Amino acid sequence: MLRLALYIPAGIMRTLQRMGGMILLVMLILPSQGTAQPLPGNISIDEGGELWIEGTAGPVDFSCEAEELSGRGNIENTADPASTVQGGGQVAISVSLPVASLNCGKRKMNRDMYEALKQDQFPVIRYRLLNASLVEEPGESVAKGDDWMTIRTRGVMEIAGVRDTTTFLVQGRIHDNNKFHVKGRKEVHMDTYDIEPPSTMFGLIRAKKTLMVFFDVTVTLTGRNDQAATMILIPVKNPGNDIDQKAEGSRPSEIFNVLP
Repeated sequence: MLRLALYIPAGIMRTLQRMGGMILLVMLILPSQGTAQPLPGNISIDEGGELWIEGTAGPVDFSCEAEELSGRGNIENTADPASTVQGGGQVAISVSLPVASLNCGKRKMNRDMYEALKQDQFPVIRYRLLNASLVEEPGESVAKGDDWMTIRTRGVMEIAGVRDTTTFLVQGRIHDNNKFHVKGRKEVHMDTYDIEPPSTMFGLIRAKKTLMVFFDVTVTLTGRNDQAATMILIPVKNPGNDIDQKAEGSRPSEIFNVLP
């Protein structure tokens, strides 16, 4: 099960949720309810949402799916539909992924992956969003309907006890008045997090040092209430703490293209 706690005001909303094994990252944008007064509400991720990791070990490609993910955050919204990601409102999201929730399809492969990620010492992968902004050409308006919008995100990722400030892009679009679809991918290099690639056959075959994290999720607004925050359960396809920014001088990851 996936758990998410969010403050959701009225008006057009945008938020991010984690993903990732690394991480799951969700940007939510919903239309105005006709009032500028912010009201908290609930959201849920539709069943069938996915987050998975792909890599290569010798001649073999492998894939690991995330079976458990949790996140919490809050959004400060205004009457301006684009304000949240354009600087008019604040977005705060923290995401946690237990290393043991990664399922690579084989017990031996799972064990090698957990060992490489130093599960015994650092059992949770974490991500905290620092800021998000709409990638928009001059004269363009916020995309609606079937149009995809591109959003640049910047945050701190912690894997195997190492923190790195990273930037990447996501794509999202509004399906109707209460659904938002978001997808993307992010390349992660093991050297950034001091991870030794897992190996097989007495070390003769070693995985490549790059992993690609994919996510594809649809988010639905399920209602509003007067509570300051609500914890809800969100189903995923298969069965948090704050972190600090990495010390100055660390190398941030590059921006990678979103899925076509």
